[in-house]
Amino acid sequence: MRVYREAYLKALDKKSPAVEKQITTRFLSRLVRDRALSKIGQIEKGIRRAHMKNSGRSEIAVESAAKLDQKYRRELAHMFGEHALIRETVSPDLIAGARILVDDELLIDATGRKVLRDMFTPSLKFRQP
Repeated sequence: MRVYREAYLKALDKKSPAVEKQITTRFLSRLVRDRALSKIGQIEKGIRRAHMKNSGRSEIAVESAAKLDQKYRRELAHMFGEHALIRETVSPDLIAGARILVDDELLIDATGRKVLRDMFTPSLKFRQP
């Protein structure tokens, strides 16, 4: 997938929006021909990461059990700075709390789901040999 990502980014470098659209259409046609369209999610993720890195920005993904109020959004923006792209997702299956990922790496998992999982998963240190 890396080859597709790098080829696409190189082709788009310093192109006008009209040319970018043509390149994207040809790129997607190539994925169909190569039977790689099912990998578009991974390719898009790599393209997004490379773009964020090249622009000196970080992507902050906040997954919470309920919609965050403005106070928490402001605190996140203050914590991560103006160059961070904060993306929020509501996932009721987390039960409570939130999970925060920075550039797709887990930073904090303070969810009710994790607490319950940890509570009911046997610890390795208590196992008998």
